Amino acid sequence: MRKKPGQEPMVEVLVDVQQDALDRAQAEMEAAGVPVMARKVDVANAAQMEALAKDVLDDVILHFLLHLFDHLLRARGVGSALLFQLAVVWQRLQSFGATI
Repeated sequence: MRKKPGQEPMVEVLVDVQQDALDRAQAEMEAAGVPVMARKVDVANAAQMEALAKDVLDDVILHFLLHLFDHLLRARGVGSALLFQLAVVWQRLQSFGATI
């Protein structure tokens, strides 16, 4: 896990074609407290790679943006209520099929 002092841990993305190896790696990282997105993907399969890219954009990028907004808002002395409202708006946009 890559983390600088004072920063939130990043979500690690694990990809493997073998489910058993993926499950072991995911369990090990989660036991260490690392947020993980694990996907069984055959990199030779374009549809699976596109699905992985969508998952990364939808989940990992959202996680990053929420932490970025939280950091910016706290630096300006704004409470977390605004962050919560941003998350609600994001979820509503996703329900209509919006992407980044």
